[in-house]
Amino acid sequence: MQVALTMLLLAMPALVGAQASDASSDSMPAFWKETREEALALGLPDLTLAESAKAGRELRLWSGFGVTGTRLTRLHEVSGEWRGDQYYPVQSTQAPRQARLPVDSAGALWRAATAAGLKELPRQPMRPPSSIVIDDGYAVVIEWFDGTRYGVSGSLQPDYFCTPDDRRILAVVRAVLGYAPLCK
Repeated sequence: MQVALTMLLLAMPALVGAQASDASSDSMPAFWKETREEALALGLPDLTLAESAKAGRELRLWSGFGVTGTRLTRLHEVSGEWRGDQYYPVQSTQAPRQARLPVDSAGALWRAATAAGLKELPRQPMRPPSSIVIDDGYAVVIEWFDGTRYGVSGSLQPDYFCTPDDRRILAVVRAVLGYAPLCK
């Protein structure tokens, strides 16, 4: 009985989907650890713990990571009201500037992101084996919490590799930011 229960518990993340709140860092996308550290430095709550805090819905889209810096777009719901903020540059020696998004846009951007497939994104894109090494360029990490589940997805060079998963990630980026890199 104990062996069967142990096997069931080990299989649970696969049974409930890849986006379950399994936050082990070795299965996370590139830059995930860095974005968590930056979020804490900005005073933002840890989304992986949001379930226990009964937090509202939230989306964090971290983009850039190259020589141009990292930008954070945060959409979050508090007591049924949506707010949106952008921070730039993040991961810098200087304090990031914070800009508030128009009040009516944050909820609409959340709905656009979910319609674009936010909750179905893979943690990382499936790609064929490659020996290509790219030292700089565009990367994205998308974290979300829908009130019950935490999810994360990320891609290095989605515009270069442009696999079907990369295209899905870029579609969510486009839904939130209004733009995304084009496939090369």
